[in-house]
Amino acid sequence: MTLARPFQLSGIAIGLVLLLSACQQTRPVEPDTVLSESPAAAGTDCTASPADWLSSMPAQQRRILPADCSSASPGALLFSWGSPGDRNGSIPFGFTVRSRGGAQVMSRSDLSAPRFILEQGLPAGDYEWAVSYTNQRGVSSSSQWRRFRVEAPVMAAAMLATDGSSNSKALSARSAQAAPQQAIPDGATLSHTITGKARPRLLPAGSSFAGIAAASRTPENVAVLDSLRASARFALSQPLPAAPLAVVNPTALQVSQLERSVHQTSRSQRAYIETLSVIGRIDNNAAMLASAKQRLMALASWAPDGVSGEKINDHANREIYLALATGIDLIWDSLTATERAQITASLRTRTMQASEALAYLDREPYESHRLTNVRGINQALLLAAGMPGFPEAQGLLARNWDLSRFTLGAWGDKDGSFGNGIAYGWYAFINTVPYVAAVRSITGVDLYQLPVLRRAGEQLIAFTAPHHRQPSAFGDGAEVADHYVNYASNYYRLHAQMTRDPVDAWYWQVNPANLSRTNEPQIWQLLMLGVDSSPLPRPQAPTRNSWFFPDAGLAAVHSNSAQSARSSLFFRASRFGAFNHSHADQNSLVYVSQGQPLLINAGYYPYYNSPHHKSVTRATRYKNALTFDGGFGQSESRLGATRPSDPLHSMDASGELLRAEERGQLTLLTGDATLAYRAVNPATGTWVPLLNNAVRSVVVDRANGLVFVYDWATSTTPRRWELNYHSPNAFSADAATVRASNGSASVCLDRHGPASSFAQTMAWDVAPEVSQPAQAHGRFTLLNPTTELAHLTVLREGCRIQPLQVQQQGTRIQVTLGAQTVVFDKRSVSVP
Repeated sequence: MTLARPFQLSGIAIGLVLLLSACQQTRPVEPDTVLSESPAAAGTDCTASPADWLSSMPAQQRRILPADCSSASPGALLFSWGSPGDRNGSIPFGFTVRSRGGAQVMSRSDLSAPRFILEQGLPAGDYEWAVSYTNQRGVSSSSQWRRFRVEAPVMAAAMLATDGSSNSKALSARSAQAAPQQAIPDGATLSHTITGKARPRLLPAGSSFAGIAAASRTPENVAVLDSLRASARFALSQPLPAAPLAVVNPTALQVSQLERSVHQTSRSQRAYIETLSVIGRIDNNAAMLASAKQRLMALASWAPDGVSGEKINDHANREIYLALATGIDLIWDSLTATERAQITASLRTRTMQASEALAYLDREPYESHRLTNVRGINQALLLAAGMPGFPEAQGLLARNWDLSRFTLGAWGDKDGSFGNGIAYGWYAFINTVPYVAAVRSITGVDLYQLPVLRRAGEQLIAFTAPHHRQPSAFGDGAEVADHYVNYASNYYRLHAQMTRDPVDAWYWQVNPANLSRTNEPQIWQLLMLGVDSSPLPRPQAPTRNSWFFPDAGLAAVHSNSAQSARSSLFFRASRFGAFNHSHADQNSLVYVSQGQPLLINAGYYPYYNSPHHKSVTRATRYKNALTFDGGFGQSESRLGATRPSDPLHSMDASGELLRAEERGQLTLLTGDATLAYRAVNPATGTWVPLLNNAVRSVVVDRANGLVFVYDWATSTTPRRWELNYHSPNAFSADAATVRASNGSASVCLDRHGPASSFAQTMAWDVAPEVSQPAQAHGRFTLLNPTTELAHLTVLREGCRIQPLQVQQQGTRIQVTLGAQTVVFDKRSVSVP
């Protein structure tokens, strides 16, 4: 009955905030338009602007929206920048928009936060914006003018259909679905109108519990109703939880375990309260409603400043204020005035503490906890606005709703991707989907008008095989293999229920058992029947096998996307770099054959920033990636160190997906990781390049089960280049090839380039803090240091013999198979 998932250790609890501090958002179409920091050309006359104070800030501390030389769709415009560390916070930002090189359109001098929404938008045309701030010495500094184009409505529709990605034709049908039909209201309007809705506000307008009960008895919905009833009966049998107590002088691991325990208990109690209340209302079950009330009062008695409070455990605090807001709304009529006052007092304290903590996003706009909390706070405030005893709720809702419009896709963009780890993409998904349902249920506003939310399932389909246990490719928690098992029958089913997309319908139904049972059922699966009870679309398996997510810098290539035990190549070259749950793994790849992992990103995630996690799991030498001189790689935290340092948490150590294209049975990928191979000078705190170029091109030949991996790198200093590969089991090697095996699956690695040696170990530089299986760490090391590397690795699935001919002349490597010729040279790839 509790959610099984890894848990990020609170930075506050173990003092990691300073480390994270040392170290985009979405481009929804109408009605909110946000552009990623990766510019999309807005005219051929747009050249790069000179650097300014905004572009020189650490990448994770700025959100430049709209980016220079970018395009926006009609509708409300979202502007965002960064708050410099030397800013005088008592003096507002100055903000100006003008026509391109011409007259001023609007100006503001009263903005205390680094963001602004121009609700009315702008007519089609070319514009520029700039922002200024005053430092603590009283000196004012203005940014460069950043140029953007507002497209005409017809052009904006074309932008939505093509999506700006290399596989635009394959994406166009899904991208063009569910075009926006209503404006998303601003916070002031929403907070004013919601107070007039009768309780329970969670019940969709025009529906009733009786009507939802009737709709849920259809063959496709009855399993959800039955599962929720079973969950409610189970909740009736569970004892009330005692208030959690602190541990005296805890270790870091004990802190992590306590946080997880309190969070899971709080999450379970919220699920019990929600399920008992909804099923109690549907079935008129007095015992369930009474149990929900008991649990609600118990949670209200927990100390908001204790171990379940915002300062110590914001995850638990979010579960509690959501439980309090949902419970008081659903059983309002069953509570006395005194009970309402007690619940409201706890709800007010917890929600206000969480809301105050959101100010941290002004300085750290990608901070993962607060981004998640924005949604929880808004959901609670939608139910609390106008509540006696909580007079601040309406104003807080107005402010935080507008803030949420900047955060709905902070780790991706309009392609729906999530660039902060595959496992954490799932965790973001399971927090977002119920929020979208809650907003629609309470207000009628459909946030799935925004592509960044509506298309969030595409990356999950691409990176998590359906109805199959398989580790994730990138980021923290990669060892967790049961995301589909845990979340397909509930959260993904709810997602498909709202998108009405045939491919989404297919994904959660690949496991036939999901039709007859629901793991951890969601009340929203029933409540959405009050919004739309029409039959779901007929499932349709995906027809594309190459999936590109340029906004997050991710790609997935499959032998057959519709198979559970599919063969896959995953690739990452991301602007999000090595920050937060992401690793120093630009241009790294992961390889799976017949559903079995063969080449993996090594290391585990015992808890956030554990010694093993920060020194091993996040390091480039434990990825299938390029290193040099004994394991030096990306985002090195100390220039001049005698051995590789722990990678710095930074988005500045970034990659870029230069090319992602499908040509028949060939898929081409090129990533540039040059900016990632840098180290910080401890004396100046500035980045120093370690390499001049670091480019990897991958060609996947799906018809022949081949993958060609071409590496080109240059350095002013001669380097002893290294190509690292990791596998769950020990490699077998001879003079010609290296073989990785897992069960009946295998792959052989053939190397073509300068002379090299191969060595492997099953040992760790730092062992995991919890028991985990050993992994093999293999490395090809060039025998002689050089200033340039040009190397080809061929992966042969099943170690099948192929009549390949490989010719190399300098940096140019040509591979011929029958009539097919692939040519690599530095940054270029030529295919038939």
